[in-house]
Amino acid sequence: MRHHHRLFATVCCVTFTVLFVCLYDVYVNDLRSPSQWPASLRLDKHQRKFNKTEVKSKSYESTNKTIRAQRHLSANNLKRRTSTEIPIIPTTSGFVVRSRAHIVIIASYMRSGSTLTGHLMQHFPKTFYVYEPFHALHIRSREGKTVTYLNGTQKAVGANVLDNRQLMRDELMKWLDCRLEELDAYSLADKFHLEFSTSMRKFAKCWQEKRKTIKSLRNCLPVAKKLCEEATTRLFKFIRIPLDLIESVFEEYPNLQVIHLLRDPRAVLRSQVKVKKITWAQIPQKAREHCTRISDDLASTFTMHNQYPDRVKILLYERLAENPLDVSSKMYTFINKPMYKTLVKYIEKITKQRASAASGSFGVLSVNSTRTAYSWRDELNITSIQTIDTYCGEIYSKLGYLKFSNEKDAKDHNLPTLRAPDFNDIFI
Repeated sequence: MRHHHRLFATVCCVTFTVLFVCLYDVYVNDLRSPSQWPASLRLDKHQRKFNKTEVKSKSYESTNKTIRAQRHLSANNLKRRTSTEIPIIPTTSGFVVRSRAHIVIIASYMRSGSTLTGHLMQHFPKTFYVYEPFHALHIRSREGKTVTYLNGTQKAVGANVLDNRQLMRDELMKWLDCRLEELDAYSLADKFHLEFSTSMRKFAKCWQEKRKTIKSLRNCLPVAKKLCEEATTRLFKFIRIPLDLIESVFEEYPNLQVIHLLRDPRAVLRSQVKVKKITWAQIPQKAREHCTRISDDLASTFTMHNQYPDRVKILLYERLAENPLDVSSKMYTFINKPMYKTLVKYIEKITKQRASAASGSFGVLSVNSTRTAYSWRDELNITSIQTIDTYCGEIYSKLGYLKFSNEKDAKDHNLPTLRAPDFNDIFI
């Protein structure tokens, strides 16, 4: 009997030893790095970590090639969600997808019709619209002052804020991500929010009704932040942004669309003189600066369009002024919005009715949009026209603008100002 007990004990001991060794082996194998996993298991292991947004830096580096080959993230297939639902994930080009929210940027220049264009696009339901997000930064920069954030910290922006590329990029992404609490107080308190944005107006009124302090901004901010996060479209209108800055974040926002709004430089500069932003004597210098900037911006626009043709378009203000309903419809189609009957009536109203005193220098009402678009032909002499042509002739060929050899032709409105551009697929 004792012999049988000893034999049974020996068998049990051996069995438990073998079982322990097997479990230990499984445990150790499960802790190995992804590069040591069997080939058949690597993708599944990575996908499980990927879906939980727990990709560690070392495992990402070791499996980077596998990710690119087997998990191609197409921007066209990404579903739109709010920023709060989206994990931070690597893209095929090494960028990080920060948000899949639908974002539209209108990038333009002073006196180029951007106020009208932004106004036409902000009236869709659940659209969060910000008019000139960088306006306050430029004012502080021009005055040589610092900016103050809601946490009390201050930062110098430099004599020309456009030269501070990292600051501009950081501030842009804060707006795109709805991280409004991280913005500087001057940008949040900008008077443009009250004047031009229906979605930011509630926040602006909240702040104005209180004591206009940083504490008041903090208290009112949840109103704007909620509107931003819950919006189906986040719309931003800039006249102070280089297109290569947008290009630098373009892949991080796969549902970001860009409308590059342009207007004939002769009309732009004449309008700037009219509202006393520049003088006649400054036209040569300003023409060179303006058209150099447009040329640089067009390079970025064409680069983005070549990679993502459904996400970038050029809009010529003259086309919008000539055919506001038709071009507006194409613009809405581009951003996947319907053409409501109420919008049709509204467009007819603001592009044809008489200008009101309330519209001001940056208003949207005009005597007639077509007449306004080409009024420069009657107001500029041939010397000024040819001076502008000297610096801007190169971009005319890209956009379809025509030169005039004498003042008689310039004032003859039977002669066209625009021809069909060379790259029709990029134009709205």
